Amino acid sequence: MRTTLTSAQETLIIELRKTLLLPLNNLLFLARKFVNTQISRAELSNCLRRNGVGNLYSLRTGGVGAVRKPSGVCGPGHIRLDMKILSRVSCGKRNRYLFVAIDQATRWGFFNIYEANTVAELRRFLINLNRSFPARIDMVSTNSGEEFTDGIFTPRRRSATRDSEFERLCIEIGIKDRKSQFACPKGEGGAENSKSRSDNVPEHGGAQSPGSLARIVQLCIEAYNSDIPQSSLGGRTPLQEMDYWREKSPELFKHELSEDIGGMREVKINVKAKSNSDLFGVANAPWISYKPKIKPMLEHPRSYIWDIPYTIPQLGYLTHNHFRYYGKFPSVVAGQILDDFRPTNPREYVLDNFCGSGTTLVEAKIRGIPSCGVDVSWLGVLASNAKVDSVDFNEIWRISNIVCTAGEGGLLGGLDPDNYRDKWWNIDASRKLIRMQESLASIKDSKEKNFCITAYLAIVRRASFAYDGEVRPRVNKNKNPKDPVAAFSKKIADMLRRQDDFQLISDAECPAKCFQSDSKSIDRRKLPKGDCYLIISHPPYLNSFDYSPVYRQEYYWSKLFRHENDDVDRRSEELKAWPANQKIVKEYYSDLEKCYVEACDILKPGGGLAVVIGDCTIQGKLEPVLSNVIEIIEGIGFNLVRVNYRTTHYGLGKYAYQDRADYHGTAKKRDAVIYFEKK
Repeated sequence: MRTTLTSAQETLIIELRKTLLLPLNNLLFLARKFVNTQISRAELSNCLRRNGVGNLYSLRTGGVGAVRKPSGVCGPGHIRLDMKILSRVSCGKRNRYLFVAIDQATRWGFFNIYEANTVAELRRFLINLNRSFPARIDMVSTNSGEEFTDGIFTPRRRSATRDSEFERLCIEIGIKDRKSQFACPKGEGGAENSKSRSDNVPEHGGAQSPGSLARIVQLCIEAYNSDIPQSSLGGRTPLQEMDYWREKSPELFKHELSEDIGGMREVKINVKAKSNSDLFGVANAPWISYKPKIKPMLEHPRSYIWDIPYTIPQLGYLTHNHFRYYGKFPSVVAGQILDDFRPTNPREYVLDNFCGSGTTLVEAKIRGIPSCGVDVSWLGVLASNAKVDSVDFNEIWRISNIVCTAGEGGLLGGLDPDNYRDKWWNIDASRKLIRMQESLASIKDSKEKNFCITAYLAIVRRASFAYDGEVRPRVNKNKNPKDPVAAFSKKIADMLRRQDDFQLISDAECPAKCFQSDSKSIDRRKLPKGDCYLIISHPPYLNSFDYSPVYRQEYYWSKLFRHENDDVDRRSEELKAWPANQKIVKEYYSDLEKCYVEACDILKPGGGLAVVIGDCTIQGKLEPVLSNVIEIIEGIGFNLVRVNYRTTHYGLGKYAYQDRADYHGTAKKRDAVIYFEKK
């Protein structure tokens, strides 16, 4: 495959990948903006694979060159240092040396390029780093043995020891402590000499002179620190994460935040006032902008109010809007829970035991947290995986064209009578839906096919006589149903636009999956390897609705895509919540207890459980679901950590019930996110 990259550009891109641990699309943004405007996504991907850094998840968690977060990092000030040799083939007649510093808590980066790897250059780098880093540097660690020991800075090479000039420099500058791995010295790791290419490349991207190379590196790291949201930081940029720590622990900082990258300038900025660039087609990073507004309830210890004053369209960012799933909890609630409970190592994952349509999985993947979901509904599992799977857009367009062509094909013969179908769809819509269904069923199984099935099932209600916005389908005599083919084509285009935004800011290698299972008995063989550190649970609300009747239309048109016994299995395993007669209420609490016994068995000791649930009324009488659930879960083996009472404004629209819960804290009927910890 022909490449537009010079060896200098390739070396620089590989080192940026290994050092900054950026996903492919984020790295592509930097490469196109500062290194080579002609580079394609496929070319960049091939370059990464050719140099052994194609799998970002492997780089973060294991394998050659793996970067592991050190234990005990609880704030800015733990710096990882490294030095890379940029070969003379890449940079001209002499080698150049790239000195790198990355803060482990905030991912803030600092690079310098020098013409020598002497004690004087190392001193300059450490002084510039200490001047530019906003917080106090408490500890530095190195990724190699030889580069930062006395072996490399002496005329005659000798084995690395702990009595080095670097150690004395750290003490002189005032770094309180230093950890280093003194294993056998490693090679240059990715800065291999490569054969010069004669390809025509843009003049600005050659990076042949030391000055131009240093400038490109500086521009890349500036954009990285200030403009690129990091999934491992919950969608914040390194400078925004630094601002977060400044508010949380101001004692760690020594001056205002600085955008100084090379130690040559000091610019004081207000990170809060700095607008977030719309790099990925998602204005103002909504997963950050729409976070709940939290305040403590002074009259109640361990109690908080989460105010969520946003609309349903605002909270339907990225892939959350792929499939309209009634009764799901707001996306930002899942995001806030994940921000409050962060994993301590890459082998930990979050489990959603009432996954619904995958809200938790989407928010976890944005943050780079491995996740797994289970649900009794085949439809929920389908929609969940469609939201988080990385897909081939060209293949989706190919499948959707086949489906649309089939839908517009010749008329079928006479349709057999079907009372249910004839009630909800006119004859023309029924014929088109049947042809589209059959063409989809004939295509080989794949993630792309499931994506298109999700789009198909998302439009069947729009093509029917049912009200679009109501939970339980009800005939709207005045409705003009959408044409199935036109609605499907429009839905595919909207989903692909959202999927593109999602795949740009999420890590494709971060595991996220959902499988069909009863929450009372989860198949351990299907769970991810590692430890479950957090379970997010959003069971059906008592006396609200059962899901099977709500999605009867979607299940009617999905028979060709699922097992014949799915309907029977789902109804037998589903948590019954409506209508709340005495028998249903008793079974509801009993089934919840079984679910949380199972959750306790899966969760690691000290792990977190977040339950999203609310009170209800039964024949006008308050049912204290919150207090009952707290009592049940504490009896299983959990400690109550805190109660977050949830307020909303998006539920005040046309279809809100008059007797709904008072989300604003003025009545006894409450909705809450309850935090527990396993004993």
